[in-house]
Amino acid sequence: MSRNCFLCFFFYVAPFTVTLNQPSAKDIFENNEVKLECVIAGRDQSIVNGVKITWEINGQTVTNITESRNSKSGQHFRTSTMTRSLAEWQRVNDVRCSASSDDVTPVIQDLTVHKGGTC
Repeated sequence: MSRNCFLCFFFYVAPFTVTLNQPSAKDIFENNEVKLECVIAGRDQSIVNGVKITWEINGQTVTNITESRNSKSGQHFRTSTMTRSLAEWQRVNDVRCSASSDDVTPVIQDLTVHKGGTC
């Protein structure tokens, strides 16, 4: 008697993604400020809205963040923006944006700041 064996694959799709956008040269050189965006994206608006976003600079929690929300083609976005003056940015070594939600492992995006050297 033979048995049929079926192999099932379950693919887990994360309920949201996190992208840490680097600062633009234009903002740095024209406006003397650095803007970093942490973008949360997902198909379920309630999940995207419920994500807790945390920023850290050099290991210290940062406040004074702005947020915006929008939707496009069934995808929902939440953008957390951190702005620092160029003078403040020159003391930054690393930046972290983390996003967490119930029953989901936190998603962390890190940015290491490389300072220019001598020629």
